[in-house]
Amino acid sequence: MKALHSFLDKFKRILKDDREIIDTIIKTIQESIGVELKSGDIKIQNKILYIKTNPIIKNEMYLKKDSILTTLRSRITNKIINDIK
Repeated sequence: MKALHSFLDKFKRILKDDREIIDTIIKTIQESIGVELKSGDIKIQNKILYIKTNPIIKNEMYLKKDSILTTLRSRITNKIINDIK
């Protein structure tokens, strides 16, 4: 039973880390363009940050993409993000 408990604790830490990363992404984007996203609109896959939102917000993010990525790289050290789409 102890082995199962320690195994499940690993998943808790992973989920907690993912939530913290998404919260950091939301905060960074809000600081950069003034728009607050929902956590369900954000997905990270193959080092690419996918954001599901309307085209106006995506365009604003594209214009400030370099500064957003630089800020994210400095704040998130355990996950690499190379692009935003």
